[in-house]
Amino acid sequence: MSQKVAPVEASRVALSDNQRRALNALLKNAGITAAAKEADLNPRTIYRYLKDPVFRAELIKRQDAILASTTTALAGNAEAAVNTLSEILKDKKTTASVKLRVAALILQSLYELVGVQGIAQRVAELERLAEKGQRS
Repeated sequence: MSQKVAPVEASRVALSDNQRRALNALLKNAGITAAAKEADLNPRTIYRYLKDPVFRAELIKRQDAILASTTTALAGNAEAAVNTLSEILKDKKTTASVKLRVAALILQSLYELVGVQGIAQRVAELERLAEKGQRS
């Protein structure tokens, strides 16, 4: 799945044209060298930009937006994916080895989800306690 990235506009943040090109290239490429090539900049320039707090904050903000959008798209297909796996398990024509792989995938996914939920609950409780302690 290809994620489209909206170019950074001049009015959004106080970045130079080169920084905007670098930011857009970093969001589309998997490395500094490839991003520098696309932005027509020296890789050292990109590394220097990454040390700039304003540039770094905008990069993180944009990466978070992409991640949120991707998560939403994946979540929208989660029910269909689970239904597909369930159908494979119930299908009498499915071989035992495929059923075993599907069952293992379901159980592994459930295990990971329970773990993430547990961590989220603990973090929420720690945040609640920290906030309570700050009020005291």
